[in-house]
Amino acid sequence: MPTLPLRAKDALLQALDVPPAEREDAFVAEACGTDARLREEVQSLLAYHEESSSGSGARHRVPDRWRHLPFLPPASVLPGATG
Repeated sequence: MPTLPLRAKDALLQALDVPPAEREDAFVAEACGTDARLREEVQSLLAYHEESSSGSGARHRVPDRWRHLPFLPPASVLPGATG
């Protein structure tokens, strides 16, 4: 079974194909089921993605707990990115 970070990354990439209004509640609840840790990770990744693609010009640091994941492209090239 994949590790929590890999499962969270997979769920994030799937979530980015869902319209933003449906991501947070419906999709995340379905994708994570009763796994509270997975839900927390996916919500954190989505928040990071939304902040980094908001165009605010703010520089965001990737949290240390995600640094070991296989390559994750910049938010600007992921599905659902705006700008």
